[in-house]
Amino acid sequence: MLPGLINAHAHLFSDGKQLPSILTSESAEKVVSAFFHSPVGHRVVKGRAKKNILTQLRSGVTTLRSLGDVGYEVVEVSDEIDGGAYPGPRVIASGPLLAATGGHGTPTIARSSPWEWCSAACSGWG
Repeated sequence: MLPGLINAHAHLFSDGKQLPSILTSESAEKVVSAFFHSPVGHRVVKGRAKKNILTQLRSGVTTLRSLGDVGYEVVEVSDEIDGGAYPGPRVIASGPLLAATGGHGTPTIARSSPWEWCSAACSGWG
């Protein structure tokens, strides 16, 4: 019997494998970001997040903290777990990072200004 494990730093859109250099090049950055933020990309990223969360559970993780997600996919999966749709660990989800303009994670998993963040998260807010 082991106590529940806590993963305090997870990026659940990724499987932990290094991305091909073509996808991380400066020239491909906007294309990759546009895909990740599209409706199809949302489904892909949410599916990966769900798979990775359930893998964490099977590995003994009972609480995990998500840091920097493409959108709010991990929040959605967390809500589904909390609603009883399927078993999972307790998930503390962050949504996208807020970073300096051109900083770490922008434009894929980070927003570079509060206004950009809010336009993505707060659509319909005054």
